[in-house]
Amino acid sequence: MSLRVVDDSVVEVSSSEPAGASGSADPGDGWFDDVYRRHWDGMVRLAFAMVDDRAVAEDLAQDAFARVYRARDRVRDPLPYLRSALYNGCRNHLRELGRRRRRDARGSGIDAAGTGGGVAPVGDHVMDVIRRLPTRQRCLVVLRYYEGLTDTEIAAATGLPLGTVKSTLHRTLAALREELS
Repeated sequence: MSLRVVDDSVVEVSSSEPAGASGSADPGDGWFDDVYRRHWDGMVRLAFAMVDDRAVAEDLAQDAFARVYRARDRVRDPLPYLRSALYNGCRNHLRELGRRRRRDARGSGIDAAGTGGGVAPVGDHVMDVIRRLPTRQRCLVVLRYYEGLTDTEIAAATGLPLGTVKSTLHRTLAALREELS
């Protein structure tokens, strides 16, 4: 297996194993393999909780690791940088997905949630409700309760002010309580 950076933007793996499972990106970059081994599964799970698609989650996690690799000279602690890169990738993916759904729904008579005549989607599972949240709310809930980050860590990962994180989580939890009761 080999791990390498191509065009300073893509980490390429020549086998089906996650990068970092063996070998090294560069003889001087053994820390990257260690970071990759320790955090790959967790980052894919985190991305999956946000985007609800395993293949997309793996792609987003791979892109986040590529960003860490490219910034290796500037990054002291790669985990916060990795989380932030993953959050931004997930947020951008969800925004694009929403735009596509709205564009497709305009011509088909189906609302953006994909339900047609305004009928709520079936399912009362907590994750179903979380998946229907707006992008920012969903990401903050996932970072708090799935990843176990504090408000301060969420603010650092997302680039949002601490007060915005707290107020958004408060309003989101109130809406979830209402929806689930």
